[in-house]
Amino acid sequence: MSKFTSLCPGVPLSSGLRPSDPSVYTTIDPKVHYDAQTFASKVVLITGASRGIGAEIALQYARAGANLALVARSQTALDASRDAILRERPSAQVLVFPADVRDVTKAQETVAATVAHFGRLDVLVANAAILRPADQRALSSSRSDHRDQFNDRVIPSSAFASKDPKGWWDVFEINIRGPYNFTQ
Repeated sequence: MSKFTSLCPGVPLSSGLRPSDPSVYTTIDPKVHYDAQTFASKVVLITGASRGIGAEIALQYARAGANLALVARSQTALDASRDAILRERPSAQVLVFPADVRDVTKAQETVAATVAHFGRLDVLVANAAILRPADQRALSSSRSDHRDQFNDRVIPSSAFASKDPKGWWDVFEINIRGPYNFTQ
């Protein structure tokens, strides 16, 4: 018998990392926060909130009682995200702001309007982000390619140089400058 005991009662140490009962991990069970309305009276602003992870984060905070300010570029997508939240949580307070996170003025206006409406801002989730797909031409083999000695893979010599400069700048502005704009 090992001198160590399982942190999960009823789950032996040798059982692996995938317990079949999600309530085993009570410290991360969101139902506790839903029941206690942990975020009642808190205001959460989420960028990139119209789909994917951002929309799910918004729903989770709403379930826990938070007031929400949702930011994304598309008014239509924001309305759909807000409507999905209100279907599940009709009492949720949800503001939507169509804005590009690169726009400093829009970021400032969004934060100011959120604070003016709710009287505060407690949490910022800077979720808006992009990732440009690799340039397919850079992935083709050429005589100037070289082999990575550690990972045994071919590295195209033109991989970085063949990227669209505007695309790279967009990645920087959205992923780095966007969060910065909302923290000012």
